[in-house]
Order: sequence, then structure tokens, then C-alpha cells
Amino acid sequence: MENDPQAQEEILEELVMALKAGGQSFILGILLTSILWGIATAQIWHYYRVYRDDSKSLKRFVFLLLLFNLAQFITIIYGAYYWLITCRLPGNYPKVLDVTK
Repeated sequence: MENDPQAQEEILEELVMALKAGGQSFILGILLTSILWGIATAQIWHYYRVYRDDSKSLKRFVFLLLLFNLAQFITIIYGAYYWLITCRLPGNYPKVLDVTK
């Protein structure tokens, strides 16, 4: 970053606008994903309690689906953390602005 205060202020204003534009969708996505992940986890818990006589292969398949769902959830959370937290470090401001233009 340059040492010129005016240039730094302009970069900061552009960054705030870029983060506002994309940050809101990330937060809403995390909220929706969290709700759906909670519902899916509750359904799987209910399945294992109620349908104890199902075959082991079906139970393994349901568990595999839970793992895929968990991997997707972790990926979304990591992406949001990276974009909303890591990219806000002062050294990354110019890089974020280049990507959003």
C-alpha cells in the first residue's frame, strides 16, 4: 500500500463497498446452510433411532450422506471466513479490490 493517506482512504472506501456487496450474501448463505444442516442432522438422528432394523449398507449410505453434507457445510464456512476475515487484513486490500473489479 502507498503511504499517501488519500490513496489509502480511497482504497478503504472501495474495500468497504466490495465487502458490503458480497458479505451480505455470504452471511445469508451461512444462515440458510446452518438451518438446513441442523434439519438434516436431526432427521438422520431420528432415522437411526426409529429405523434400527434397516440394513447396515443403508445405514452406512445415510452416514456417508451426512459426511458429504458436513463437508459442504465446512467448505461454506471456510469460504466465508476466508473472504470476510482473511481478506480484510490490510495487506490484502489491494488484492481484494483487483478481484472485485
